[in-house]
Amino acid sequence: YWYLLLVSVLYHAFEIGLCCFLGSGLISWSNLSIFDWIVFGNLVLIDIYLLIKFEKYLEKRTKN
Repeated sequence: YWYLLLVSVLYHAFEIGLCCFLGSGLISWSNLSIFDWIVFGNLVLIDIYLLIKFEKYLEKRTKN
């Protein structure tokens, strides 16, 4: 249960904050340039990579 609690607290807090930030109208999606989309895409890929790495670290740590 500790693993589920830790992942839920870390990821869901980030996810809720991201949804609130992106859905609040602070970003004008229609005015973004191609450079902005490339930066946004890279940030998403980096986030996915870090989540996978963090998951492997926690799995290895809980097995010991």
